Amino acid sequence: VIVTNTFGANRPERFYRLGVRIAKEAAGSKVKVFASIGPGSTDFSQQVRALEKEKPDGYLVETMTSLGEAEATAKAVREISRRSLIVSFAPHAEISSTKKLRQLGADLIGVNCGGAGGPKEVHASLQALALIDPGPFCARPAACARATCTTSTSSARPGATRCAITCAPPASGATTAASGADMTT
Repeated sequence: VIVTNTFGANRPERFYRLGVRIAKEAAGSKVKVFASIGPGSTDFSQQVRALEKEKPDGYLVETMTSLGEAEATAKAVREISRRSLIVSFAPHAEISSTKKLRQLGADLIGVNCGGAGGPKEVHASLQALALIDPGPFCARPAACARATCTTSTSSARPGATRCAITCAPPASGATTAASGADMTT
């Protein structure tokens, strides 16, 4: 999945549309493109309408710190589109219930970003989320916190960094799985 560079709120329509077009061009036909929507917009419906004109494969509502704002954004997406919907919170956001998000059609709920704690901070937040929601979940930690990344000499791409991302499985949160991702530095 490629995520558009449309996270910033309150931009003119042409920027949202251009962000989806550029991502789709880079993705080609084999990779899905999700339109990013961040917190702080004054009109989520207007933003979604602009993004929808370029037909992204889905929407990533991300780095939400307020459950109410996440619900309002998910509702705006669902009033305009039936495409895939991921709703993701900043670590330690106060999430008392995900029931309304699931009723609004969130396909995945998760945690993204994170401060100095990186993937560990995201994992802890996923464990808390697993106590109130059966899943499925998603995790997208901030780009490689120093404590969790190592330079890989065996990588197929010289100069790449190998990062471990830890995810909580649906429901129990009893075990973790790690996957690696190469990222050029």
